[in-house]
Amino acid sequence: MNEWYTLTNDLETDIPPMDEVSAARVKAKLRAALPRRRKRRWIAALLAAALVLTACGYAAATGQFSRWFRSLADRDAPEADEDLLASMGTVIGQSQTADGVTATLHGAVWDGQTLVLSLSLEGADMPTDYWADVQTEDSWLFPTRASVKSALLETRPGMEEAELEEFLDSYMEYVRIWFHPELTYFFDRETQTGSLLIQRDFSSSQETPELELHLEDLEFGDTTLRGPFDFTFTVERRFPEAVYEGSALLEQENGSLLDITRVTLTPLQAVVEFEIPEPMAAGTYGSRWLTASISGLFVDGEIVKYGTRQSTTTEREENGTVTGTLGCGPFRQVVDPSAVTGIVLDGWLLDLDTFTLSPLPA
Repeated sequence: MNEWYTLTNDLETDIPPMDEVSAARVKAKLRAALPRRRKRRWIAALLAAALVLTACGYAAATGQFSRWFRSLADRDAPEADEDLLASMGTVIGQSQTADGVTATLHGAVWDGQTLVLSLSLEGADMPTDYWADVQTEDSWLFPTRASVKSALLETRPGMEEAELEEFLDSYMEYVRIWFHPELTYFFDRETQTGSLLIQRDFSSSQETPELELHLEDLEFGDTTLRGPFDFTFTVERRFPEAVYEGSALLEQENGSLLDITRVTLTPLQAVVEFEIPEPMAAGTYGSRWLTASISGLFVDGEIVKYGTRQSTTTEREENGTVTGTLGCGPFRQVVDPSAVTGIVLDGWLLDLDTFTLSPLPA
């Protein structure tokens, strides 16, 4: 069993720590060589360049990401987020017709942690609900067998062919049973078109992982779309992020201290990494002991709350050192990482330029 987890951790996993993303490590080393004040300008310039290049290659060519992913864009001016969505987006453009409905997989946005797909559904009997959660037990979204095999050959080059195929059989069956994506349906009365957003946690060490999407027996209230629809496509590993490093002591409500050491921001996520200043004995820490959480972002001098999921992880090393992460995401709306100047941690503001904590401004 331990071998199984070791192998699957070498491949795509559903809740990976962000610091394992190789691109973040490379950027962190470069930023470490820069003075703190210059670091902020360097990050902003890098993200701006990425947005411009991406806009030229994708957003300008299609202009559709803010329509495909309207629910992730600014509600009052969705087109304002076109470049940001395109900067982590992939155009797919595949269509299939089944059960009297044409499904078109337009594109994907991926920030390295969260993958979101946008499909349109056109047919005479499509539900007209503005918003509906979709139930299904016969749909999945995960890397193709070929993609998993390619990644496994890189991480475990010495595996025998028989052992490799046996592992692939088990792995593919495992993810098909346990990892169903979240599906949400919208109906645009103006265009008389249904839209399906598909979301799941996804990370990969590959630059262009190949994925398989299977949709079957989708239940929209009283309506069931049998399908099936099958799509095979790749998503590109090119997402803007900003990483800040330093040391800031945060006192939790229970009086214990956290040493904040790194903050990673993407358009859909915020992750705060920390260490415990003093070694801790085994069994003396846990989720109840960790009370701090990310309660907002500081953007343009204001606290912005996205009302999204929180996550925490902790790990204790043999010497008693405890490290962990505070996560917030995916956001309900994309945010430009370079526009975030601070992270709100309960009643404290972590300034990302200076990496210092102070009480929230009145």
